[in-house]
Amino acid sequence: MEEAAQKARAVVESVENPEQAKPATTIEDAAAAGSPNVFPLENYGVGIDCHSKFFEILAFTKAEDGYAVWEQTVAADFHALRVAGANLHARLQHQGFLPAGADCERAFVYTLESTGCYHLPLVLAWGGQACLVNPLLANPSRRKTDRLDARMLATHTLSRMWPRSYIAPSHVQELRLLLAQRRNLGRKATAATNRVNNILLRWAHTLGKDGAVTSSALRPIIEDLCFERPVLPREGVSPIPLPPIARMLILGFLEEHDACRKEQRQLEKLALLHLAETDWPCGAGTRRGNEVLALLRTVPGLGPVGSLVWLAEVADASRFPNSKAAAAYAGCDPSVKVSAGHVTAHMKRGGNEALHHALLQGAQVLVCTAKEPIGQWGRRIWLQGGRGAWFRAASATARRMAAGAYHVHSKGEPFSYAMYKLDVPQVEEVPLAAMRLSPRTAKLLTALGLETSTEVADAWMADLRNEEGVGRATMQEVRRWLDQHRQKATPPTEADPRSTGG
Repeated sequence: MEEAAQKARAVVESVENPEQAKPATTIEDAAAAGSPNVFPLENYGVGIDCHSKFFEILAFTKAEDGYAVWEQTVAADFHALRVAGANLHARLQHQGFLPAGADCERAFVYTLESTGCYHLPLVLAWGGQACLVNPLLANPSRRKTDRLDARMLATHTLSRMWPRSYIAPSHVQELRLLLAQRRNLGRKATAATNRVNNILLRWAHTLGKDGAVTSSALRPIIEDLCFERPVLPREGVSPIPLPPIARMLILGFLEEHDACRKEQRQLEKLALLHLAETDWPCGAGTRRGNEVLALLRTVPGLGPVGSLVWLAEVADASRFPNSKAAAAYAGCDPSVKVSAGHVTAHMKRGGNEALHHALLQGAQVLVCTAKEPIGQWGRRIWLQGGRGAWFRAASATARRMAAGAYHVHSKGEPFSYAMYKLDVPQVEEVPLAAMRLSPRTAKLLTALGLETSTEVADAWMADLRNEEGVGRATMQEVRRWLDQHRQKATPPTEADPRSTGG
């Protein structure tokens, strides 16, 4: 009480005698003292607004009474951009804001919008530390001009709001181009098969309901229809013959599909050859790309294509501080919208679309087959039911896959379950009666032929949720018992190579 009274008297005296009060702490003093809530602005800030024909450059440089402004509009030409960058370096060096010599370019920081590939000529011309920002985040206002956007981006550089962006080197860009073209061919092949089914439906042929029109079971029938050969009566075949134009178009679309698939396989071979000839960051050093690819394929669910996509999009695992950041980059970060302290909606961040799709495909294979502990864990989420159970299970499994791929890539070691904490119920075996469940639940489990706690745990991991009479209350009661009596599991040390996705 006495200490509180002394503090109160000190406050009153400082108000009554302001000349005797302690002077206010400046921003620089607070920053020097290590205050977490105060940080000084940098000596300079550079922002660039990118266009297809020109770049609007604006720089703030610290002066005695504030910040001086320097502006320039530069044509979208590599040599012109190099000259503008050299002039800006000289100006900042003259004021002592950049070091001299070779360190100048490495220390140079600037912020610009990520606009497709239009920003890449400037990044390649300037080097340094580029901070790429989504245009929707850079200046989300209605009033947008080139100068205003550049000014806002320069302000972001002053406060170092955005982290340095990863600029993919040439060999990474080459692999990305190969895989991007492969995806484009896949979309073209799918569009061609959809057009075939569209044409067939116009004359009442419903073969598409039985599977892909290019499958070994359906394609011979479609070709027989196109070449007017006799077709045995079967479900899905209409007595209405296909007209000549329809037959011609169907055969053309089938040829287009075959050509796209053939070129896809050729691109995969080119990607593998490219990896065998280039070095990639892995562990504490670098390795040949095919060696890194072999390590990534030890991750459950990552097949040949999935591993290629991971290596192309991530390239260097050291650019992520932890596995959570890598999973967020892959679009496997479950986020929520919060208003007034309450969760109003659940959402998924966009992330890298190609990488997210590859991980999700592999996760779906794991959940369906349930051969791996990760897949069994995801399958249990699926069998719990509820709204969007399948998507939640696949997304959670994909997040585990991303974490595993990150550790394999960053450590340079094969995948292992040693550090995983999979929610696999391992319990002491006791009779069902000793579990002391409610009479209704005990009677239901007995009717299902379950006699011990281990059998109940196995059923929980399998398909207990789908049994007749088993509802949410029963599943919750069994889950509570398993959580209370769980023992530490001894997971396997190697992954099953058969349970890999694309």
